[in-house]
Amino acid sequence: MERSSSAVCGAARRRTKSCLISLGSVLTVVLLYASFNTAVSWHDGAEKNYVGIISYPADTFPEVSSPLPPATATVSSNGAQPVRTCPAQRNIMFLKTHKCASSTVQNLLMRYGDAHNLTFVLPPDGNYLGHPAKFTPNLSLPLPSMFSKTEYNLFCHHTRWNENATVQLMPKDTVFVSIVKEPAAMFESMYNYVRLPERYKVSLKKFLEAPHKYYFNSTVRDFARNPMMFDFGLDMEDFENSKKIIEKIQEIDRRFALVMIAEHMEESLVLLRQLLCWSWDDVVVFRLNARKAQYKEKLSTNLQERARKWNRADSALYEYLLQKFHDHRKNYGIEKLGQDVETLREVTRSWYEFCVQAEISKNDTTDLRFQVWHPAVSGFRLSAAGLRNATCIRLAMAENPFTDALRMKLWPVQTTLMLQRRGGVSDNTAKIIARTKTEFW
Repeated sequence: MERSSSAVCGAARRRTKSCLISLGSVLTVVLLYASFNTAVSWHDGAEKNYVGIISYPADTFPEVSSPLPPATATVSSNGAQPVRTCPAQRNIMFLKTHKCASSTVQNLLMRYGDAHNLTFVLPPDGNYLGHPAKFTPNLSLPLPSMFSKTEYNLFCHHTRWNENATVQLMPKDTVFVSIVKEPAAMFESMYNYVRLPERYKVSLKKFLEAPHKYYFNSTVRDFARNPMMFDFGLDMEDFENSKKIIEKIQEIDRRFALVMIAEHMEESLVLLRQLLCWSWDDVVVFRLNARKAQYKEKLSTNLQERARKWNRADSALYEYLLQKFHDHRKNYGIEKLGQDVETLREVTRSWYEFCVQAEISKNDTTDLRFQVWHPAVSGFRLSAAGLRNATCIRLAMAENPFTDALRMKLWPVQTTLMLQRRGGVSDNTAKIIARTKTEFW
């Protein structure tokens, strides 16, 4: 049985005796969220030390004007969600950048599309639509016959941006969004997460002391420089080309309605909700695929600056998009944005308390829906009530099993054959999908 946020809030209220957060009770918010480590503490202060790498002419980019509609709907005093005054957006392309909290954003898009029987651009197997090759339509499964759909609605899996191919594939009214992260923090995460120390045989600190030495002496260079701009389609041979970098940023600026900032995740989700005209429940997230603290390496100020200079194109992109993000905040209204962040926290906490029993590591569960693939990241074990609630299951489900479930829903014949080809694990995955079918669709 499904519950709205107000119903979940009511259940949480009976257990905690308090569901609403006073807007002035900042300390209370911090303590409550620290107690279960949800997705609310995203900003680590990295922005304060940010130094731009590329200087542009003053007229390089057009004056920023917000493509977001005016903020209108709020949650009423009794927790009810009012009727939105704008049509919900259902055609969305999310460029999923690596190590930028993109799995968390992807989850809310998959939840929404699944709940509304929308179509997805998905590969025949796995969770990549190209990379390092750029996206081409032949990488995706054909439009499913399910629901008599004539076009794709959602594109939210890893790929390399190819503007022409993507625009041709998606409907004309598609909203394009993405997310970026402060380059030094992102590179630290990327270097360790994809095991670059094993590739280069040196630590991140040693690598940043002479990055050209290790990078250009290796035949494999994926993820080792400007990974965000590479995801956005900038080719490796253009990493030192200021003209190409600026042209790529201009392309991104022109095409993407909103590029979220990982260090400002809550504000980003509020802006995304406004852009898509969705409900608060729709943009609730649990922090998926997030690294545990013990796997993070703290960089000195000097190493942070070295990382930004090495990732010169990423630094230029982030600098511009961060400024544009702040313009979005001003256009939304800083006071209004702060109030809506508090609302989002309230709704998120209600869902978390209702759904989650504990946070877990890679080998802590045999339920393949919630298994994470890497020991450095955490997942979720659901409560008994959460296991009976489809929204809770979707909120906590790891990317790969969720992707398999969507494939099975939209392309049952092809997916069954694919799972059989995979072997033992696929049999278990198929059983999980079959067992939860009524909960998902």
